[in-house]
Amino acid sequence: RRCPGLLVVLSTRPLADDAPCAELLRDPAHLHLRLAPLQASAVRDIIAAELGASEVPEPVWRTVADRTQGLPLYVRQVVAALVQGRVVQCTDGAIRYDPQGLSSFTIPDTIQGVVIARIDQLTPRQQTTLKSASA
Repeated sequence: RRCPGLLVVLSTRPLADDAPCAELLRDPAHLHLRLAPLQASAVRDIIAAELGASEVPEPVWRTVADRTQGLPLYVRQVVAALVQGRVVQCTDGAIRYDPQGLSSFTIPDTIQGVVIARIDQLTPRQQTTLKSASA
């Protein structure tokens, strides 16, 4: 059915079975965009923006790019975890990092894992506040 002036945006993770979306995919008016992971240079740019840095040391951006597979939200969460874990610090636009800490820092395999790990580092009081706010 046509509704002039109506834009519908549908966003999903890759589906094993496209059957639920088959009718939409057959419609000649549809536009299918597949988002690819970010390139390493874009990961470097996100890290710089998140930290307010002019340059990002290669070991830092390579580690983050390799571990996050170029997923933007994952990049941001991992950078926050590295800062929270004091592995990476930025002062006056310059990034300092602990090489041993960077190589040994455990980065969970999923975005959810990174968020949970960050919550686990909070004090019990902060965790209680977060749980109350999210209820």
